[in-house]
Amino acid sequence: MSVKVSLRDVIDQLDLETSETTAYVNKKTGVVVAISKEDQDLAEAQEDGAADLPEWQRDAVREARSVLDSQDYIALPDTFDIHAYRIIEEFCSALTNEKARTVLLDKIRGAGAFRRFESAIHQLGVADDWYRFRYLGLKVIAIDWLEENHIAYTDDTEQPAGGG
Repeated sequence: MSVKVSLRDVIDQLDLETSETTAYVNKKTGVVVAISKEDQDLAEAQEDGAADLPEWQRDAVREARSVLDSQDYIALPDTFDIHAYRIIEEFCSALTNEKARTVLLDKIRGAGAFRRFESAIHQLGVADDWYRFRYLGLKVIAIDWLEENHIAYTDDTEQPAGGG
């Protein structure tokens, strides 16, 4: 039986993706790991002066070095690939409530758009709809990425009720 990656694990990592971490899938084991930029930088520098680091960080740097040195790991889509703003814009445009759609489309323009959007979805009572929409958007991205990279997966997901 071939190894399958948990779709839920991939989606969870995409949901947590920041510019400070990179998540990887092990194509042979199906394990999903996240490596901080700091640990990755230390591992890439091949710093053997790791004795100066606390034990937990030495372990993290060792894991990062193991991931980076292996051909078995492939990086998941990053924040640039996910296009969070586009997902927000699609959600706003898809709303059937004209008032909510108009308000949200206005809120996502200019600096501070993400903060205003987050506040407005709660005020308008569409937060649960947003979390479901975002989850499904991340699921599509995850499935497309897994299939493009010929990585088998198991759909062990359940659509969240909200509160993402």
